[in-house]
Amino acid sequence: MDIQFGPGIQKENSTSSSPRTVTNQPDHNQQFPELIDNRNLLYLPVPLRCGVTAMCRDDVLSTCPMVLDCLNSDIEYVLSILPKSVHALVRRTNVFLNTSFEFGLRDNPTKVNYSTAHHEAGWLIW
Repeated sequence: MDIQFGPGIQKENSTSSSPRTVTNQPDHNQQFPELIDNRNLLYLPVPLRCGVTAMCRDDVLSTCPMVLDCLNSDIEYVLSILPKSVHALVRRTNVFLNTSFEFGLRDNPTKVNYSTAHHEAGWLIW
């Protein structure tokens, strides 16, 4: 399937656009088998024109690729009102996009259907 990228998306020709996991840490399932471990979800890095990288699950690209244009527009607007001194910080922040997400206990997961922000890898396990 070909994905049509809008004007806010840059096509990257390097191998860095290959799907990758967030982290490769020891198997958390052995220590806490009752918890969902999302550290090995695959994300495709999509560089946006604004300089931020959107880390997308494949279903984001197949079901709602227009979200990338919206995200790019929003970030461009934010950059237009923020002081230039913080632009580099914004641009080096990866934004992870999922169409659905679950965490917590395997037999009673919490299903996320809203936007959320997390600023460290520790949120991937709990």
